[in-house]
Amino acid sequence: MRDANEEKSGGYHGIFAKLSQLEIIDRLEGDLYDGQFADFWDRYNGNDLSDVGHLVRFLPKEGRVLDLASGSGRIGIGLARLGARVDGLELSSGMLGLARECLAAEPADVRERLRFFQGNMCEFTLEDRYDLVVLGTTSISLLLTADERRRLFECVRRHLNPGGKFVFNVVDFSGGRWKNFDHYHDVLSHEDKDGQEFVILGQRVFPDEMRFTLNVYREFVGWDGETRRSMSSSTKAWIEPEELRRHAAATGLAMVEEFHADDTHYFVTAAPGN
Repeated sequence: MRDANEEKSGGYHGIFAKLSQLEIIDRLEGDLYDGQFADFWDRYNGNDLSDVGHLVRFLPKEGRVLDLASGSGRIGIGLARLGARVDGLELSSGMLGLARECLAAEPADVRERLRFFQGNMCEFTLEDRYDLVVLGTTSISLLLTADERRRLFECVRRHLNPGGKFVFNVVDFSGGRWKNFDHYHDVLSHEDKDGQEFVILGQRVFPDEMRFTLNVYREFVGWDGETRRSMSSSTKAWIEPEELRRHAAATGLAMVEEFHADDTHYFVTAAPGN
């Protein structure tokens, strides 16, 4: 069960619930993927290309790749570096701006192979059809309802070429593994020309609600003494694999492979061929 502090604090739990109630916080962000927090994932996770390594073998020899919930472009840029032609779809304006900044730092040939579009991954219509659609970093869990996830599969199915694949993943909570993610805490830091930042992360898993929630506290101290404190929270769905198999089957996608990498469960589906 959630504790009383969390219920009063908009999704914050434990010490984060108490911090959110103090007057020292300059900004409480409602979205961990936009606003002042848009750069958070890129700053502390932008160099992690482990999921790109698992996607390489599915890259088509020709045709385009669609990277859903593309964020700061971490996966899309990684695939474009390998020669793939990629379209990234992202809902957050802040993330899209960051992605375009990251892409601008790439060589010209990579920039030419990657395009970004703004849109919702369960309500999109694009002109192109794709040989591969990817949804990495367990981002499908951002869709909190089964109906949203059903609409995602329907959109993907409409955008796949015959024989095209849809590859996505979720956190593997099976067999009591969720306990490894509950009460998770970490401290991160970053230093640049403007000052130093430190971050406190905390995560809780709520099996009775099939949810898990990440809280983030950021404090920046400028070299001139300026201090800024902000907090945000992100709740994701705990999704059972069987539900995802049902959505795939209902939209005509065959489940052709499943595999595990560390704490992640990957699913590979395919549209009917010619």
